[in-house]
Amino acid sequence: MKTQQWLKILGISLLLVGCGGGDTASTETAQNSVTVPTTYNYKVINNRGLAVEGTMDNYTIKIYSTTEEVADPKSMHKGVVVTINGKASEVMPIQISYLNKEIVVAVENEKGEQVAVSDAIEVTDVPVVVVELSI
Repeated sequence: MKTQQWLKILGISLLLVGCGGGDTASTETAQNSVTVPTTYNYKVINNRGLAVEGTMDNYTIKIYSTTEEVADPKSMHKGVVVTINGKASEVMPIQISYLNKEIVVAVENEKGEQVAVSDAIEVTDVPVVVVELSI
């Protein structure tokens, strides 16, 4: 049932992105570098102030920002889904204060080594930000 809900959210967000205009897309691809740029030195948080991280298979997914946000318990969330080699993670909720700001997604292996890093992604007004990476 959880997978069906996720697929419904993903489908709706992709439909909305396809129907929208503008130059910004919610899907970005990995860059050649496998290190987070030095300007992205803050972990992205949820509205409780906890760093947002996810796992998939033997990988850890971490999200970084150039800005340090303050937790706001009354704040809403945006969803971030990371696909690694076509397999999607669970929706990771980030605080809405990242709207119109850029984030970077890093994937680490079991040893804590970064094996993939996304390009900078602007958090836009789409329901779910989808980040596609290949390892």
